[in-house]
Amino acid sequence: GDLRGDTRGALVSIFQLIQKRGYQDIILDFSKAKYVDANLMLPLSSYATYYRRNQFDFSLIEPDEPLPAPIVC
Repeated sequence: GDLRGDTRGALVSIFQLIQKRGYQDIILDFSKAKYVDANLMLPLSSYATYYRRNQFDFSLIEPDEPLPAPIVC
């Protein structure tokens, strides 16, 4: 659905998967996303980059349908 404003929840979930459950391969599944906000993607990208440098694998499943273009003012 709409992934606005759920940055903290996403980062906490990834932390729990890696640190608490021991997963080393994380799949970010955006297949059903209708909208993804930059306020989510920027910290999520930084988090993924950090863990990739520490031998964890991140994969991305892109949205099934194209996301709307951002509105530029």
